[in-house]
Amino acid sequence: MSDQKNKISQKPQHDAEQEYNFLKSCLVPEREQEAEQQLLLFLEKFPEFALAHNDLGVISHKLGKLENAGIHYRKAVQLTPANITFRKNLADFIFVIEGHPEKAMIHYHEVLKLNPKDTEALMMIGNLCLSLGSTEEARNFFNLVSEIEPGNIDASLALEKLDESAST
Repeated sequence: MSDQKNKISQKPQHDAEQEYNFLKSCLVPEREQEAEQQLLLFLEKFPEFALAHNDLGVISHKLGKLENAGIHYRKAVQLTPANITFRKNLADFIFVIEGHPEKAMIHYHEVLKLNPKDTEALMMIGNLCLSLGSTEEARNFFNLVSEIEPGNIDASLALEKLDESAST
């Protein structure tokens, strides 16, 4: 009997994806509380579905439920560590909300292992370096962004600010 129960409780991934695709169409802006409830119900059935955890993290964050947001961002990364979006969401959360730039840096470096030319991650590492007082290290990251994307306005502005502060 317990083998049959295990087979029933193990929903195929395909079923989860189909149901989630339907659920995603129901998730609309300004209806975050309803979306939160739908995602919680979905995760009761499919607790290992990383995308739902990430999306619930985003929605919990919007609702101001920061502890829940952190839990679901972390679960998404735990389930799918190679997903760059999940890593960036968690890193942003750790840096901005939890105030731990060193811990956030670990996740951005993981993003760069997966995609060394990820300019968002490079910019964030540069900003983290600034927050930690490492201006020359920050400059190196902003320069890397400029090399990868010569027209990157954010990198240009960051380098201009560093030049201005160095000349004063």
